[in-house]
Amino acid sequence: YDVWRDGRLLTYVRDGCPPDDVAEGGPRPFLHVVPVDKGDLPRYRREHGFDNADFALRGSRARIDGNCVALARLPDYPIATVRTGQYDDMGRLWEVEFALPDGE
Repeated sequence: YDVWRDGRLLTYVRDGCPPDDVAEGGPRPFLHVVPVDKGDLPRYRREHGFDNADFALRGSRARIDGNCVALARLPDYPIATVRTGQYDDMGRLWEVEFALPDGE
């Protein structure tokens, strides 16, 4: 997957979309958002130090012109880093981490 950021929106695109990626029980994307200030997290997430905004690719709406496409919105609080990738029952398939300049 290629991941692009435009403001508070992340766009995920994979050329060619394997049926398993959009099937129930297939690989699942994860999105972990690390805030500049842990106090911005919901109380139940503060002990982990990041917000878990995992999501699923499912059905025909995740396919555009034969490619897998997904959108994920980032929270409004200042963000230090974002970790995202995809995992299945065997573990992580890929992962990328990036910092946001000036804690956007």
